[in-house]
Amino acid sequence: MIRYLLLFCCLMVGSVLYAQTSLGGKVIDDTGEAVLFGNVALYKNGVLVSGGTTDIDGNYNLGNLDPGTYDVEFSYTGFQTQRITGVIIYAGKANKLDATLTSGVVLNEVVVVDYKVPLIEQDNTTQGGTVTSEQIRQLPTRNINAIASVTAGAASADEGDAVTIRGSRSNATDYYIDGVRVSGALIPESEIEQLQVITGGLEAKYGDVTGGIISITTKGPSNKFSGGVEAETSKGLDPFNNNIVGLNLSGPILKNRTNGQSILGYRFSGRYTYNEDDDPTAIPVYRVRDDKLAEIEANPISIVNGNRITAAEDLTNEDVEILDARPFEAFKRLDLTAKLEARIGRTIDVAFTGTYSNREDQFTPTSTLNNSSIDSWRLLNAHHNPFDLNDTYRGIFRFRQRLASANNESNSNALIRNIVYSLQFGYEKNTRSQKDTRHGDNLFDYGYVGDFNYSWN
Repeated sequence: MIRYLLLFCCLMVGSVLYAQTSLGGKVIDDTGEAVLFGNVALYKNGVLVSGGTTDIDGNYNLGNLDPGTYDVEFSYTGFQTQRITGVIIYAGKANKLDATLTSGVVLNEVVVVDYKVPLIEQDNTTQGGTVTSEQIRQLPTRNINAIASVTAGAASADEGDAVTIRGSRSNATDYYIDGVRVSGALIPESEIEQLQVITGGLEAKYGDVTGGIISITTKGPSNKFSGGVEAETSKGLDPFNNNIVGLNLSGPILKNRTNGQSILGYRFSGRYTYNEDDDPTAIPVYRVRDDKLAEIEANPISIVNGNRITAAEDLTNEDVEILDARPFEAFKRLDLTAKLEARIGRTIDVAFTGTYSNREDQFTPTSTLNNSSIDSWRLLNAHHNPFDLNDTYRGIFRFRQRLASANNESNSNALIRNIVYSLQFGYEKNTRSQKDTRHGDNLFDYGYVGDFNYSWN
């Protein structure tokens, strides 16, 4: 019976600890001796996320963390408190961070040290790359697929197109948000804390993947109220009229009166995008003049020597105008993202991420006239361009608990230490439809030409 119990415990510990994102290292003093039972605190956006203590050898380990950028604070009685800022924790890796504390105490003073990215990543068993929120802000693109394409082994034929990884089909690339596999519309790049692209050495937790993984971690609430507004337009500067308006708010809802730390926080963001032409072409755009179009619609067919001839066949260069942008190609998109995080006691935290995306894309159906390269639909019928409508609803819930003996993390004699488990649930609904501006949902109107009455004289 004891053997089975031990086997069960090993399996549980293995399932909890495999391939988790963690931070560990060693804390020593200025003489090189290990700091025993020192305190380690992990902060993100000013919010205390996790913490622990060093063991008898000065080692510590904080497991099951969300990827992102953190501040790590080390403290111990008789030593100067040290805070290392900008520590980047990569997804699926055992990240390392050592610290050296200086003896002596200066009241109300904390030594702040900037984090230096190591040249060699330890415990790197996968191939690919990671893009942080700071790097995303510096990239000249807002498209997630284009951002992922900067990683070696990932490629996109055009900005916004699906990503192919190492020659696989684009449908072999799986997307994850906060650890849950998703499909449909993704979140705006401004809400990404970290984007990881895995091109090889996939871990077993991802299951049946024949291509690669794009894993996104969303930003979380801050300990202080903050917000931002963005606005961008090209109106008057080019014929495409690209516009973006965005808003984000973050802050605490409830705070601990003792230490001032947030125990319930929120982050909300919204973005509206409007483009008159979302995919500019490199070749001229031809469109029949409005007066000529009205003439053709009034008399579409003429009889010459008993033969029916369409009026469009008599078009000349004077009847066509060259446009700088494609007409009736408007693109509209609304993205809403909300995240709530709550810390229940010292060992339990929960998080909920909700997203909604509405996209309306007017497009030109592909067609040709007389086997030529002229797009007959755009030439004569662009004002009847149909719409591609997409809606995405998504909710992600996570429950995480850190196990410790009697909830006392500083107990050096605890049998269970630094063990973390989490439960995640996701719900997603995607709807898509294509509609003509005239027929809408009346399916039997599509393809209907009309009634013709003939009179023979």
